[in-house]
Amino acid sequence: NIFYYLTLYNENYAMPPMGNEPQLEQDILRGGYCWRRSKSRGAPVHLLASGSIMQQAITAAQQLESLGYAPHIWSITSCVDLMITQTHLEA
Repeated sequence: NIFYYLTLYNENYAMPPMGNEPQLEQDILRGGYCWRRSKSRGAPVHLLASGSIMQQAITAAQQLESLGYAPHIWSITSCVDLMITQTHLEA
């Protein structure tokens, strides 16, 4: 049995650039990385996004910062890999 998952979007926007932090490629392969850390001193809020929803996460982060929060945006490349990595770390 084979399962194909195909997603199509008709939105035209530039993808945010990949950062150059150490271990970034490993974090991507593990399922996620912090794309943007807030410099605000408010209560932290973690926004997880991928693909086209990243644009809405960026907008939400701006709104949250204006309200005094410190939103961190995480790019989630694979929820499955992220859960597996977390399970191994907790073991």
